[in-house]
Amino acid sequence: MTNLPKIIGLTGNIATGKSVVGQMLANSGGLEIDADVVANRMLYPGAPTFRPVIEAFGDGILTKNGRISRKKLGKLVFSDPKQLEKLEKIVHPEVTKSIKTRIEETSQSFVVIEAIKLLESDLFEICDVLWVSHASISHQMERLLKSRNLSKNDANDRIQAQPPQSEKLNRADVVIYTEGSFKQTWQQVQDTLAGTMIGNESPIRSVPFRSGDWYFPDVNAIHQDDIEMFLQSRPENNLSDWYTILGSRIVLPALKEDRLKGLLLWDNWNFSAAFDRWIANDQQRLSEKPILNAFYYQIEQQECEVILITIDKALKNSLFPAKIGFRKFMPDELPYPAWQEAASKIVDDDEEIWIKLLKEPVEIIDK
Repeated sequence: MTNLPKIIGLTGNIATGKSVVGQMLANSGGLEIDADVVANRMLYPGAPTFRPVIEAFGDGILTKNGRISRKKLGKLVFSDPKQLEKLEKIVHPEVTKSIKTRIEETSQSFVVIEAIKLLESDLFEICDVLWVSHASISHQMERLLKSRNLSKNDANDRIQAQPPQSEKLNRADVVIYTEGSFKQTWQQVQDTLAGTMIGNESPIRSVPFRSGDWYFPDVNAIHQDDIEMFLQSRPENNLSDWYTILGSRIVLPALKEDRLKGLLLWDNWNFSAAFDRWIANDQQRLSEKPILNAFYYQIEQQECEVILITIDKALKNSLFPAKIGFRKFMPDELPYPAWQEAASKIVDDDEEIWIKLLKEPVEIIDK
């Protein structure tokens, strides 16, 4: 157990920037695990709590196709604290078991466990340090109104339904204030990581990937001036807010002869890697073997189970997915609900998508 990575527990109330901080930590070489995502997976067919939840709450929570409806279940448990406690007693132990398995399998130097109810769960016991994202209630309201299109009453209800943020702040080892710019948030994350020591007092950093003449370090290993010069030389004007990208996408820098040659952007949604963009000149193609190998390596570090590429983005990047192990699927043809949900994020239900299956979900027990 002594070789396990450092574990950062990350929590914060709704709309305090918790997910942005988690994404920035993933861009700094960590494995990010969203405990709420893992909990949702426990309701899928084949998961260890699928049948126990049905037995506890009855067939009334099922959809026509025999799956648990999160909406129906939510109506039962969120209006009755005792019912919610019953659900949590069934689901939480298996969530912890699943997350521990992912931690044991990763080779990253640190892991981020993101959970809104982290302090109330047994996951807190395995964390080495507690980070809390923080913003004022007025900022929380503003974000909920803008990003989630909620009414003022609904936004206020969601904020008031949670324990006071002060309870989390009082127990925090690190507080990341997110009311400023994305750049200021990124700088706080970097400054804190630089002061976080593990083992023999070495800073937390992952091992860079090398392939031939190519070198693929963490984003925070690239000098900011080099990033800005590179972006200014590209036609993608919508990439001007570099720090916003670091809070919303995973970025893989590609260097050759000590020069930044490209940036690969991708999403990790529900342990599904969704390719977003390859930013480079025409001479540096995403289809080059060293770049693809680095992409696969980074995806593996984030414990992803599938890679998703839209047909449109494959064409734009001169990729021939069939030649590198991808298959075409309709979203509803995918064998696991989480993959279907991930595919539906980037294509319509009637559109095909390229999929590469990497491994089975940790949560499946029924074969």
